[in-house]
Amino acid sequence: MTTRRSGRITGTALSILGLLALLSGGCEKGDVLAPSDSVMTLTAIPANIELDQSNPDTFADVVIEARIINSAGFPASGVDVTFSTSGGQLVTDAVVTTNGSGVAQVTLRVRGSDPSSITVTARSGSVTQTVTVTVNCPDNTPPVAVITVTSGSTTLSGAAGVPVTIGLSGTSSTDAETAIASYAWDCGNGTTGAGSTITCSYTVLDSTQDPDGVQEYTVSLTVTDEGTGSVPFTCQQTSAPATLAVTVTRTP
Repeated sequence: MTTRRSGRITGTALSILGLLALLSGGCEKGDVLAPSDSVMTLTAIPANIELDQSNPDTFADVVIEARIINSAGFPASGVDVTFSTSGGQLVTDAVVTTNGSGVAQVTLRVRGSDPSSITVTARSGSVTQTVTVTVNCPDNTPPVAVITVTSGSTTLSGAAGVPVTIGLSGTSSTDAETAIASYAWDCGNGTTGAGSTITCSYTVLDSTQDPDGVQEYTVSLTVTDEGTGSVPFTCQQTSAPATLAVTVTRTP
């Protein structure tokens, strides 16, 4: 009796030990997860960064922080959180265990060549949260367009059918951060130009075309700055148009 009873006890104990071994054998990192009724908050520090997006060597590090609170209102410590990202690079382990405050952190490295909007996801079991990191252009104010008369004048005159001209320059235009990258001219008569200077030519109309003998034109110039200051230019700003009134009078 005693021997059989001992055998049954030993067999049961072995079965229990085997079951425990089987259960413990599957417990690896990532298996300790937050209960489904937990609440997670996910924060990016900072959530908005400024980068020269034309330079792939520029980068900024963003701290992604997940905080988990259980249903009782206490920090969920010792649970594993898996992080993933739509852009940038996680430079720390993607799976992090929450500390005593229920917090798990990773570092996201964002480079100038990465997308301007990056979504980071944190997941622990069925508890999931996302946060967006936005890449903005550095502060850049619009340039100021300036028109200077280099030849002729704003009041031109000539016989009917004769072309009259005015030479203009935009080189006095300024930008507070960088330099002027491009110019866009409109002479007001359908003629346009893209250089730093332009010569606007107007044909004096005859009496059948213009009984009054006076033609009015508005020249406009807009300039665009170099933005981040490195090629290819990004984060560029365009000025408000500078304008110049030109009058063409027909002489007898």
